[in-house]
Amino acid sequence: MTDNDQDIPSNATIRQEYVKCGNPDCQNSHGPYLYAYWKQDKKLEKRYVGKNFEAFRLRQIAKEIKIKPSQYMKFKFLEEQANKGNVLAKQYLEKLRNEQVSIDWAHRVLINNNQHNW
Repeated sequence: MTDNDQDIPSNATIRQEYVKCGNPDCQNSHGPYLYAYWKQDKKLEKRYVGKNFEAFRLRQIAKEIKIKPSQYMKFKFLEEQANKGNVLAKQYLEKLRNEQVSIDWAHRVLINNNQHNW
């Protein structure tokens, strides 16, 4: 999803739908995809919200804590690694709490470190 997350009211109804693509040669339905529906000024509004509920839920959490969804997913990765006993991930989580490093930096360094250890 994009910045349109900000435009979806909390009382919107989320539905799964199959859609036809724009290719005239394709007769298949694709999906399911999630769409939000709500009424605004007596008009039914519809907005694409994503491919699955998990991705939508993660974006909603990121929106609530005022960070980008990609940063929230990176933070969750750091947490998972720390919970698995990764000492470096634990150190970076502590530095994040103390605002000594950014989520993007900690994630990038941890990924690079993990690749070197494979």
